[in-house]
Amino acid sequence: MLILLMIGKIIGIILLVIVIAIAVILLVPMRYRVVATSEEKCADFKLKWLLGLVSFTAGYKESFHYKLRIAGIPILPKKKKKEEEKENIEADDEKAEKKKKKASVWDRVKRIAGIVKAFIEEGVLSAVMPILQTFLVRIRPRELSGRVAFGFEDPATTGEVCGGLAAIPFVFATDLKFYPDFDTEESYFDGNVKARGHIFIVHVLLFLLALFRKKEVRRFMHVIQKNKKKSKKK
Repeated sequence: MLILLMIGKIIGIILLVIVIAIAVILLVPMRYRVVATSEEKCADFKLKWLLGLVSFTAGYKESFHYKLRIAGIPILPKKKKKEEEKENIEADDEKAEKKKKKASVWDRVKRIAGIVKAFIEEGVLSAVMPILQTFLVRIRPRELSGRVAFGFEDPATTGEVCGGLAAIPFVFATDLKFYPDFDTEESYFDGNVKARGHIFIVHVLLFLLALFRKKEVRRFMHVIQKNKKKSKKK
């Protein structure tokens, strides 16, 4: 009997630890900060979780970079050995030259605009808007400021983006100001943004679950995958 009681207590303690661990993962917020400016063409994102035990930083300035640390130990990206670095110097130089020849940042903006347009045309936006609004309110920045000027070749696309922004409940109640340009002849983005807030993992999981339950989302993802396969074949 004593042995059974001890086994029962051990199992109970293990289950309690598991429940506490799950509660911590789901209910302890991840705090984030975002700073972006088009003048310097750079952006920085910082996220801390469990009092900094887990931290993730990412940014863009001439090239994209990111770093994941757990208890101060770098996890990603993995460091290359010195010998491998020496051997890959020439290859890295070639890659750098190829990157310069690739589409500019503004071309990427156009591609993103095309995806957004397809997103709207497929009826995904109207299907997920209630879910998205709830999620955005939950993860909304507690501090949000800056100014953003933007425009697209097609004024209709600019109008659709404005409509999407207007549908976000908290955006126009912050210090972030938008200046849409309907007369521009080429797509552009200009401005700076600062944001600070926190995210609960439980909200992210609920959001993803609600998204995948929508057939419009599953159909749109299938279309995106088909387009990727076609572009790789080219």
